[in-house]
Amino acid sequence: MVWLTPKEREQLIRPKPLTRFKWQLISLAPPQVWRYYRSKQPAVGIASHLLTLPPNAVELAALPTAVSTNQDGARAWILSPSDFKTFWQRIGLIPGATIAGSPSVQTSGDSQAQVSMINNISIAGKLVPVGLTVDLAPKIVGDSVRLVVAATSTSPFDSAENNTPTAIRTNLSLVCQAWLTNKSGLIMDGGSARDAKGNSYWFILSPTIIDANGNPRK
Repeated sequence: MVWLTPKEREQLIRPKPLTRFKWQLISLAPPQVWRYYRSKQPAVGIASHLLTLPPNAVELAALPTAVSTNQDGARAWILSPSDFKTFWQRIGLIPGATIAGSPSVQTSGDSQAQVSMINNISIAGKLVPVGLTVDLAPKIVGDSVRLVVAATSTSPFDSAENNTPTAIRTNLSLVCQAWLTNKSGLIMDGGSARDAKGNSYWFILSPTIIDANGNPRK
């Protein structure tokens, strides 16, 4: 697992010329050809979650040493499917743990996708989008998924005088590439940002490989 700069993210997500040409040819084909091609390709379903957790969540969830920490203090863990299931059980017992959103998406094993949970709010007379946006670029390799992910969460910053939004606050901004086995979990602590109750923001996702018949791989 490695953290990425915005430039590195663009280099990994931007399709190569041959790939772009292939998708252009497929898009020009009759619908029945397109459906046949897509039906023969494995896909990947990606479930994600934005959480707020108390400062001692690492200890309460009994997480091991983080596999990586970026320059902003964000930490990352990669858990096996069984450990990931145990992690969720422990999260359910943590007082104050809150799931702020759980967007999911399914895409082909060599494509890109974006999933978001966005609200438009008025700031200084202009509508501004706030919420969670996740960009994903998965590639299935055997029983694993090479995943480039960029997750950004924002929320309105209210004026202390009249409780009206006056600015946008970034809760987390994470960009990384990770190799994940089927149904494993990538867990990221967003760093130093805190909500009004002092809880930190976490972003969690898990891939499930889906075969050409539409069945999740075990």
